[in-house]
Amino acid sequence: MLAEDLAIDGSIVQMEGEFDLSESVTATGWAVTPALMQSHPFAVHRRGHSDVVERAAREHFDDLEITTRETFALKGGELRVGIADLPNAHGGRRQLTVGAWEGGRGSLSTSIVGSSVEKLVEVFDTLEFSESERGLRIDSPVVPRPRTPEVARLVPDLGVVSVRPAIASELERVPRGGGRRTRHGEVFRAREGARSLVLLSPTSVVDIHPLERADDETLVDFADRFRVEWRPRGRGAR
Repeated sequence: MLAEDLAIDGSIVQMEGEFDLSESVTATGWAVTPALMQSHPFAVHRRGHSDVVERAAREHFDDLEITTRETFALKGGELRVGIADLPNAHGGRRQLTVGAWEGGRGSLSTSIVGSSVEKLVEVFDTLEFSESERGLRIDSPVVPRPRTPEVARLVPDLGVVSVRPAIASELERVPRGGGRRTRHGEVFRAREGARSLVLLSPTSVVDIHPLERADDETLVDFADRFRVEWRPRGRGAR
């Protein structure tokens, strides 16, 4: 099966293998945000994801209180903003302002510490982002630190694969010395005694985190046949 996804910076991530690759992906990264005058984390999910998150949060966190909910028309889509009151690690409470912009192709979300609907609206208003037939991407500068852009996908009956570009900061964490050759790269154990694998291709670094029920033979077979290409924006990414 072949799947193509859009990274948060507009790069195209192509995955190919003999497993089910039809599950939706999450694209994450840090982008320069004019309203905050610094880089800030964002996530792109499939359209309608904000409804799923709110329902799950209410079901699983009894101490969660959403004190404010507002909706704004912004940039051709709908921006949903809420203030969440949560317990902290010290027995007190903390507030987060959470926002998700829903468009025709995806959902762009982030949060800021504290309670300020106005500030979070400004974050989305000053951030440059757009939609195309491939999905939603950020057009403001996306930076590699503090965290490299990533595309993560659940592969049923196997686990989660997380793909990042093969840039210097990512290659630094690949084990030194050659790995076991696969059809499309090299595979390493993430660390001694761990079941997680690191797959290195010419353009990407891929973490493979197996489910408990996935057996080792299936995991190794997947890594051997899995092909991943990270194609930066401007090289066929539209």
